[in-house]
Amino acid sequence: MEARARTCMGPFISIGTGIPPIDFFSKKKGNFNNAVTTLQAALRLPSRSVGVHRKRERLSMHDNKERFSYFRFDGGERDGEIALDKWKGHQFTRLTGKDKNPGCMTLEKMYVATAAYLAEPKVQQDLTECARILVRRRQLRMRNGSEWDRYASFSYNDCNVEGCARQRSNKAQDFREHLRKFHQKIADHEMERRVLECRRVHGFYRPNPPDATPSAG
Repeated sequence: MEARARTCMGPFISIGTGIPPIDFFSKKKGNFNNAVTTLQAALRLPSRSVGVHRKRERLSMHDNKERFSYFRFDGGERDGEIALDKWKGHQFTRLTGKDKNPGCMTLEKMYVATAAYLAEPKVQQDLTECARILVRRRQLRMRNGSEWDRYASFSYNDCNVEGCARQRSNKAQDFREHLRKFHQKIADHEMERRVLECRRVHGFYRPNPPDATPSAG
């Protein structure tokens, strides 16, 4: 049962914008400076997602066994040092007042910091494993698109042929069988168009309809 749960759940992925440096003591001398720096650090702490990350990390494990796959990509410390509220351009273009690419210096720093973070061996390992799991999930979904659409969207099909006695099918594949059995002419000429046309979802959830590809299942 646990193995099946791990196959069905996740992966859960958390993405951050870097680990910001937090100093509780000012580099300038004086108790007042220390007090201001400590207050600023305290105000920044609630905005950090580390606490949520740690909680999710704990939930992903039970009795030293993985309950579901969880990955955290925080961006690293170099990304965290970049102030997101300071959009800096090159000094020369700022002086001339003709900055065609505002924020280009900030973007360059982000690019360099992110590239360095992604090149770390542990990050590469996690990215590869995460990609492997995502591909596996996709393969499992494609085995039976009808089952997946029902699970993911709570979808069903209402037959719109006038006078049809059996109006509702919970899965698209069941609806295809219904068309073949009771409406052969439609099944021969407009099967997939009618499947999409008759597709419904419960409640307020309105996802994009799946590709009109005949299901193998």
